Amino acid sequence: MTGSAAPTPSGDLVAAVLNVVRGQIPNPEVGAALEAETSLADLGLDSLRTVALLVALEKEFALEFPPPLITAETFRCARTIAAALRLSASHDRSPDA
Repeated sequence: MTGSAAPTPSGDLVAAVLNVVRGQIPNPEVGAALEAETSLADLGLDSLRTVALLVALEKEFALEFPPPLITAETFRCARTIAAALRLSASHDRSPDA
């Protein structure tokens, strides 16, 4: 799915985000149990891994997160990341982008 546009159905987008996030979790066994609402910080996603996740997400979904969305709340869990991706995708399609 590398470089593809974000899937439109909400569940598909969250599943795609979960797949990218799993690659950034330090413990693969824990990553396998990852769910949409699981706190990423509780799983060991520190600031450096969060930056790596940001880059991986931007590459995977072929978009850039607007600076106002690069927050701890955005990277709280896969569901909040998916919501930010939806906003980023709509921002990228706007005429001003």
